[in-house]
Amino acid sequence: MRFYETFSGPFPSTTSASRRFPGTFGQGWPGLLYVSTYSFLPSAAQQRVGLSTTGQEHFTELVPYHEVAHQWWGNVVAWSSYRDQWIDEAIANYLALLFADTKKNPDHTLHVWLARYASS
Repeated sequence: MRFYETFSGPFPSTTSASRRFPGTFGQGWPGLLYVSTYSFLPSAAQQRVGLSTTGQEHFTELVPYHEVAHQWWGNVVAWSSYRDQWIDEAIANYLALLFADTKKNPDHTLHVWLARYASS
């Protein structure tokens, strides 16, 4: 959350909690994160449920942080119509990618993540 505060301002809620949510679904409500159970599984278990290497990286390195970004982008700054929802999703994705880039994994730099998005 501290990482996001440098880009988006103070954490907008007085409380913070996270809950595992079955399957591939994730969502960020004010002060509450629902994060896919896939994000918490060890690599071997992710493989057993059929996640590819890219899928494992997505659920482990991006999804939880994307949902944290929704504490600001989607909850505080919301869209005015369904046609604008993509803006909050794009900012949440971008902030998750920036956070992943801080981990200094040479295979998951911002450039590599953005190239994956562009090719999919």
